[in-house]
Amino acid sequence: MHGPPANSLRCFKFLDDLRLQFFAFTLSTEPQFGSVRYGRQNMSRKMPGEDGRAAKRRRSYTSKIIMLHAGDGDGDRTVSIHEDNLCEFSPFFRAALENKRWKEGREGEVDLPDDHVDTVTAYAHWLYHQEISDATLEWDDKLEPDHEFLISLWLFGDKVQDDKFCDAVLCKCLDAIEDGRLGTHVFPSVDAVRLAYEGTTAASPLRQCLATIFADNCETEWLSRAYPEDFKHDLLEALIERRGSKDYKSYSQEERSAWMKQK
Repeated sequence: MHGPPANSLRCFKFLDDLRLQFFAFTLSTEPQFGSVRYGRQNMSRKMPGEDGRAAKRRRSYTSKIIMLHAGDGDGDRTVSIHEDNLCEFSPFFRAALENKRWKEGREGEVDLPDDHVDTVTAYAHWLYHQEISDATLEWDDKLEPDHEFLISLWLFGDKVQDDKFCDAVLCKCLDAIEDGRLGTHVFPSVDAVRLAYEGTTAASPLRQCLATIFADNCETEWLSRAYPEDFKHDLLEALIERRGSKDYKSYSQEERSAWMKQK
């Protein structure tokens, strides 16, 4: 029985040499810091030439998913959000989730029974897009800003200690008053002011903002509405501050006559 022809042996030897060269090249070019073979280990490293912002965005979309349970009882709804996004600006969520001795940190779930799902959803939208959702209502075929909803957002931001979110909401409130689509300036309602005062303390910048807005723009008939007493006190202080300190004013006979019972 004859062996393979000489040219066939040369062909086999050539293929063997080629395979050895390819194997040596593969070893020499193998990355020293992980590989596709190692799965997520490769996904978390920073690529050459990549800036910090891109790495930060990737972390925001690859971190653990946290479940926020908004509302209570039958109104309980769940909002899902990446942990890095949730903790970046909020010391409240950071403290709750980083401590693994707490239920929230172990299970990755946070109960928010006092907060409406729309509020929590709007906050999640802000964390991903850095914008406040449009907050307008249609009333008698007209658009009006939903100041109550915006104030609920501010109160939520204050609760979770996200100052950046609070500031963005406050600017949205002011922009809503000046919204040219409405044809007029629509100021926060009595209910909106009451909501703000029930959820804040005396030193709150939200209270200061509302008192200033009304001091600059209020009409006489507004004072007959059922605003909180604390708000009326703040409004009076704001009005006095606008007057400034003055020397005592003397009143002429003509001015005094306006207060006389005998005309």
